[in-house]
Amino acid sequence: MTRSSIEPLSHDAVRHIILNARERDQIEARAVLGNYDPEALVEAIVAGQAHRGAYGAVYGGCALLTASYETPRSVQVALIATDAFNAIALSVTRHVKRVVEPMLRAKGITRAECRCWSEHYDARRWLSICGAREEAEISGYGVNGETFIQMAWS
Repeated sequence: MTRSSIEPLSHDAVRHIILNARERDQIEARAVLGNYDPEALVEAIVAGQAHRGAYGAVYGGCALLTASYETPRSVQVALIATDAFNAIALSVTRHVKRVVEPMLRAKGITRAECRCWSEHYDARRWLSICGAREEAEISGYGVNGETFIQMAWS
């Protein structure tokens, strides 16, 4: 297992990950946003965390994890990573389960959701390992009709 450093979100760290994101993450983002404009995405992530962020961190310079409030008791979770993520995935998973989830619960959060592109099997598998359950298939969710899977913890 490779241990990963954990840093707060910063513009430069987010930019590095977005510019080097896995192809699957780019496809997923494009399906939600309509395009993959790295600079706009960096600004949206940094600004979103400043206004709605419950949690945000960069792991090992190759993954960023955010949890943004949807309601006072619910967050939307996102992970974007580079191809180097597999080397630190176990370390990140342990941190999520041992630190992030209890910290969010201590803030009164009772539900976390993530919608992922149905063909992003790595994301679905990792979310399941972290304890998320597949709740629903959302046909036509993407801008070009892509199917997404709603996964959640509660």
